[in-house]
Amino acid sequence: MKEHILELTTPLGQSVPLYKNTWRSANKGKTLSIVGGLRGNQFNGMRLLARLSGFLDAVEKGEATDYKILGNIQVFPLANLFAVQGGTRNWAFDNLDFDLAFPGYDQGEPTDRIARCLYRHTLESDFGLAVHSYDSRYHELAHARLFHGDRKARKLADGLGLRVVREIRETSVSELQLISHWRDKGVASLMLCPGETGTLDTGLCENLFGKLVDLMIGAGVLAREGSKPEPADASLFTPKDETELKSARAGLFIPDCAVGDELNAGDKLGEIRDIYSGELLEEIVAPVKGLLVGLRVYPLVYQNEALATVVAKKSRWPFSF
Repeated sequence: MKEHILELTTPLGQSVPLYKNTWRSANKGKTLSIVGGLRGNQFNGMRLLARLSGFLDAVEKGEATDYKILGNIQVFPLANLFAVQGGTRNWAFDNLDFDLAFPGYDQGEPTDRIARCLYRHTLESDFGLAVHSYDSRYHELAHARLFHGDRKARKLADGLGLRVVREIRETSVSELQLISHWRDKGVASLMLCPGETGTLDTGLCENLFGKLVDLMIGAGVLAREGSKPEPADASLFTPKDETELKSARAGLFIPDCAVGDELNAGDKLGEIRDIYSGELLEEIVAPVKGLLVGLRVYPLVYQNEALATVVAKKSRWPFSF
């Protein structure tokens, strides 16, 4: 069911509504909230949540007979309405990173009011999933993120079954994220990073759709007759397992690898060349054996900018919760 939860008016008098899609079981059950569209150029996330919403509509109508809704599921496909309408990363009017706008403010600017509405509608959830990619200059392998040491989120990530789960340290900046506020309120909080921004990868979206279905089954808000989700060949990486490579020189970065590559220490990742002469300024090599989970795709780099992220240790599920 499509529910209207907020109405904003533009200076020209146009109405801009905010919606959520909801599905409820006859019994109370647990609640899962999924928020996407935090930036206007995250097309994989938009497609993924549209696909998921269509599937849940079919389950509710009895058209997907192997499935049954057991709890309450609410999906917010397009959080940053104005950025989505403009096709930009952030809304041009305030250029605010919407991921850092929480918990919001009812009497504030439009972005503050939307953030507050989302916060209010998801605060009583048992599980929270934010579908959100990062810098468009940096291509990351599709993965899940959670705060370091959050055991409830680890269990939720186990149900998602992605190849890579990365724990992150909390900082003063991350305290403004929705998943941080969820965690502070006892919500099992997870971030799904669905690949590259600014492009649409339908094959990846279909794969992640299956992962989200498995997550909902693991969380107990959806049931499937017959087989259970297969155990995932997933790995948890803590902050100490990650190595970030930065540029020593400024110039044109030319990669020689792709995210998802398995690397050995000394493997070439790319090079930096002088933008005027083409002279080789720096060769970038893997310092450790591991998996390449992040790679810069924007070629112009200044000194000391992030070029790649390699995770070196593989700790298999299941973990102690």
